[in-house]
Amino acid sequence: MNDMRDFKDRFRFGLTTLVVLSTILSVVVYNRISKEIDSIQTNTQSRIDTLQALLDQQTVNSSASSLWHFLNFLKGDEIIFIKVVTPDGFPLIEQGQVDNNRSMSNILMRQYHFVISSMGVKKFDLIFDVDLFQMSIRVIRSDMIYFITILLLFGANILFYSFYYYRANRHKDLALSLLSKVSTENPDIVSEMESKTKLFPHGQVKSVYENIIGILKKHNQYMAMFLEQSKLVALGNLASQVAHDIRSPLAALDMALKDDVSLPESKRIIVRTATNRIHEIAHELLRKNRAQSAGSEEENVLSKILLSSIIESIVTEKRTQFRSKPNISIQSKLDENSYGIFVSTNTREFKRIISNLINNSVEAFANSSGDITVGIKRLDGVNKKICVEVVDNGKGIPAHIIAKLGDRGVSFGKDASGGSGSGLGIYHAKASVEKWGGQFSISSKENFGTTICITLPEVTHPSTFVPNIRLAAGQKVVILDDDQSIHQIWNGRFESAKSKDSNIEIIHFSTIADCEAWMKSNRADVYLVDYELLGNRETGLDFIERMRIEKQSALVTSRYEETAIQERCERIGVGLIPKGLAPYVPIAIEAIASGPSASTKAEQLDAILIDDDMLVQMIWETKASDKKLKVKVYGDPSEVDFSKLSKDCPIYIDSNLKDGVKGEVIAEKLHKDGFSKIFLATGYEKKHFAHLTFLAGVIGKEPPW
Repeated sequence: MNDMRDFKDRFRFGLTTLVVLSTILSVVVYNRISKEIDSIQTNTQSRIDTLQALLDQQTVNSSASSLWHFLNFLKGDEIIFIKVVTPDGFPLIEQGQVDNNRSMSNILMRQYHFVISSMGVKKFDLIFDVDLFQMSIRVIRSDMIYFITILLLFGANILFYSFYYYRANRHKDLALSLLSKVSTENPDIVSEMESKTKLFPHGQVKSVYENIIGILKKHNQYMAMFLEQSKLVALGNLASQVAHDIRSPLAALDMALKDDVSLPESKRIIVRTATNRIHEIAHELLRKNRAQSAGSEEENVLSKILLSSIIESIVTEKRTQFRSKPNISIQSKLDENSYGIFVSTNTREFKRIISNLINNSVEAFANSSGDITVGIKRLDGVNKKICVEVVDNGKGIPAHIIAKLGDRGVSFGKDASGGSGSGLGIYHAKASVEKWGGQFSISSKENFGTTICITLPEVTHPSTFVPNIRLAAGQKVVILDDDQSIHQIWNGRFESAKSKDSNIEIIHFSTIADCEAWMKSNRADVYLVDYELLGNRETGLDFIERMRIEKQSALVTSRYEETAIQERCERIGVGLIPKGLAPYVPIAIEAIASGPSASTKAEQLDAILIDDDMLVQMIWETKASDKKLKVKVYGDPSEVDFSKLSKDCPIYIDSNLKDGVKGEVIAEKLHKDGFSKIFLATGYEKKHFAHLTFLAGVIGKEPPW
């Protein structure tokens, strides 16, 4: 079909060219013949004018013979017949002969008038015999060079067009052939087309072809992006499905763990840590499958975290993860100085960063042995800054690589793990730390090791956190825990504080029943109670609330990070101590007993409220009376003698006080004076005060009890 169409196109072009050429030649010949005829007529007229002049001068004899002779002079090659007639139309002289068989198209007749007075002649007719064919041949011969030139030009044009037409069709067929391969998703189509670009002539065809190549490149890019996106969507759907599928067995596992009161503490911690980790993995799978906007909002949620607790849990997890590498030691470097340090970060992101840094150190060791230590230290300076250090004694990093680490795509030291890494871990870690107002730095020396320091601003601890245990001489401490190892840890801590020298009595219980029986006739000044107790469905927090010893108690639990437990402790006024940090809790013994609580109070108050709203004051006083709490209420900060208050006395201040006084300004001043439990009791949303890190919390107008 295409061949037939090409033949018709070529035939149409050839016929058109032939018609055009014939027309041009005809016009040229016609013009030349017209000029020849005009020339003949001009010459004839000139001769007639000469004859008339001779007649006027009587030079020509008026006899018929003389006239006949003169007409021979007038007659030329093209004049085949001359007839002279009298005024009345009578033929006087006829010379020549007209061939009646000749086409009249070749006969041209002209009539000329002149006067021969002596003969009475008024006119004569001249008949020209012009052979147009012969004249055409003569014209063509005389102008042969021009016709040959025209023929050559047209011939060259035909050849050029035929060649161009052939090339164009060839290029068209080639382009269509290549383009047809696009539908087959040929991955090499662009390379194949680029390799044949040189076959195309310069100009519009080449430009169009190059545009096609550009379009195909974009097509391939979009296809690659589409395929990648399709893979991501498929993986996201799979991850979402996995996350949803494992939630049911996780819920069953959580319930079984809660109901199994016979599981020893050590095993319970291992199982709970594992289930919590699976919960986090499931949550992370779902988070990555959500829209970026939702994910970014969650990653921007900051909370106060206890660094030592986070570090200890991650190190414990990593020891379990890399137990197949006994040649690598992973340790936490914690002490009393690192206890009680809080920073404001996104908890999951911070855990991920520390976990990845430990993974990097392990991978950098390859098959060699080494030590990895994670520690916390306070930095010297006016601004309270802390540094989380991840230190290893591996092969180190070259100086020229350190300068680039932290840039997207730059990695080092992962050859043993099957690749050099993407470099995104360090890049994202640095970006996150800087977003939290900190700094991310790397120092290293080849063959000696690497130190990574995450510097963050320290923030005040939450109201539920127990920063230290303060005792007075002669006081009693009850430790209720089903884990014998924790009893040994507490004994070691109190011995280090020389509790015996101050007649501090330590009483140990492993069951709620034994402790409750003792409390029927005895009371302690401080209670350190575990949350989960072997063989008891009642939790330690339930026991504390039932026995109404909230103000004298601290919950010592491995579930410190659980939000529900933190909120309940804050609601009932119980302090929290992470069980894993029991070896580092500072213990201070004063010479004079200051009251039956874990903190020394100059004046025994459960709280004070500063609010100028009489209705709010009445509600707080009524609620405190119902709860048998000692709470003082003030309408103005100037009414309070803060010098008589303990530094850890809970202080609740309204944001808007009378005379335009701002409660947060008073709170900041009290914080600088050393008060640690300052709350805003306001109707505004918490997010408006998120930047006030010196606050222990923000609550509503209702009492927290």
